[in-house]
Amino acid sequence: MPAVLAACVSGGAGAIIWCVIVIVTHYEIGWIAWGVGALVGASVRFAAKEIEESTAGVIAAIGSAVSIMAGKLLLAVLIVQFVPVEEIDAELDRKSTRLNSSHT
Repeated sequence: MPAVLAACVSGGAGAIIWCVIVIVTHYEIGWIAWGVGALVGASVRFAAKEIEESTAGVIAAIGSAVSIMAGKLLLAVLIVQFVPVEEIDAELDRKSTRLNSSHT
């Protein structure tokens, strides 16, 4: 099915783009997920010439959700692989201290 292939290719590209943006900005920017969904939806719609619109919509929705989860998984793998444990611990301590001081 060309629509599924289009969802996989564009979803994979979207996951990589999302992961790169998070690495560069250090923030999970929510509207990027909308962009990934639009990318997957447009590519599925372009490739799905012979299937019903509802089926193409389901393929696009599943492809979008899987691509966002894949981007998050890729990010987690990269963090575990390349960020020293001491740096992660220090960041968690800073956030914990900030959170505790805001409640007093």
